[in-house]
Amino acid sequence: MQIKEIQIDGFGVFSNDRVNGLASGLNVIYGPNEFGKTTLLEFIRRMMFGFPKKSQKVNQYQPIN
Repeated sequence: MQIKEIQIDGFGVFSNDRVNGLASGLNVIYGPNEFGKTTLLEFIRRMMFGFPKKSQKVNQYQPIN
């Protein structure tokens, strides 16, 4: 699967935003803190695998040990 373009409206810090020009292969998303990099990743994850049910506890971080 190749993602060529992403349009986000009303997800986290994004409101009617578009990410385009993604190349085939590896794309690197970088920017300063609080810029929305993790939110963009979470958006892609939710679009591919769905949103968790309200009854499910979302554990973003796994325990180290």
